[in-house]
Amino acid sequence: MDSVVFEPPVPEAVIESGSVLADHYRIDGVIGGGAMAHVYRAEQLETGRLVAIKVLHAGHSRDREAVLRFQREALMARRLVHPNIVTVTESGVLDDGRCFLVMEALEGETLDDRFKREGRLPWRAAVTFLRGVLLGLRHAHEHGIVHRDIKPQNIFLVRGDPGPLVKILDFGTAKLRAGIPGNVRITQHGVTVGSPLYMAPEQAVAGEVTPASDLYSGTVVLFEMVTGDPPFLRDDAVAMMKAHVHARPPNLRETAPNLDVPDELEEIVRRGLMKLPVSRISSAEVYLKLLDDLLAAHPAEPS
Repeated sequence: MDSVVFEPPVPEAVIESGSVLADHYRIDGVIGGGAMAHVYRAEQLETGRLVAIKVLHAGHSRDREAVLRFQREALMARRLVHPNIVTVTESGVLDDGRCFLVMEALEGETLDDRFKREGRLPWRAAVTFLRGVLLGLRHAHEHGIVHRDIKPQNIFLVRGDPGPLVKILDFGTAKLRAGIPGNVRITQHGVTVGSPLYMAPEQAVAGEVTPASDLYSGTVVLFEMVTGDPPFLRDDAVAMMKAHVHARPPNLRETAPNLDVPDELEEIVRRGLMKLPVSRISSAEVYLKLLDDLLAAHPAEPS
């Protein structure tokens, strides 16, 4: 029998610098890219304003679900205008059929990049970063939107003084809660959406996703920021999802024995990682109050 040779996929062509996109944006270079899209730095010709443009790969632009997710991200952006959420200003389709989103240009790095460079963070810095995430989530939840994919790659730290401004990225997998106008199902019922390292137990079993699911994911990120490791690190995605559902969450000091953290922070993490949504911290507003009380009770030493 003849052997079968599998050709690797053809890499998506990068739009050249100097090209003009959608008649309004001159491409200045590639910021990043992945399996779904490239993100470009560009200048808006009419204003000279710098923007970031995400362009869906050609193959995915012919995929109904991928296109709907892109459109969902634009829909969410129109509903959400907040300092802690990335702003999307325009969306559309290029002449060759590729979908695009125009976003505010951000200078800084993702929380994932910060992890790779520094490892675990001082607990006060971790709490401060989570506060920014919770401020954005509070706004989203008030508008009936659940992000469903809070993770370090979707948390951006914008350079600023005295410290970074946190922005939540990528509402492409977000969900409008039942009864909210514009709620259209993209994912089939019973399909799991999210990132296994960070997803809430109800997400892992394709159950009902609510604001409590985002708060669980945010707590997982907090845990990782403080200890250097997520609470349920396993060998594969299925094992991680099962651990979210069944395994007892470790506490911070179990994971990092030399860690010096307040007991109040341990309690916040414990409540944030409860298996049942009704047992968790009840809202982003309540979570913010707990963090503010923690910071007030343990002020930083004068430098």
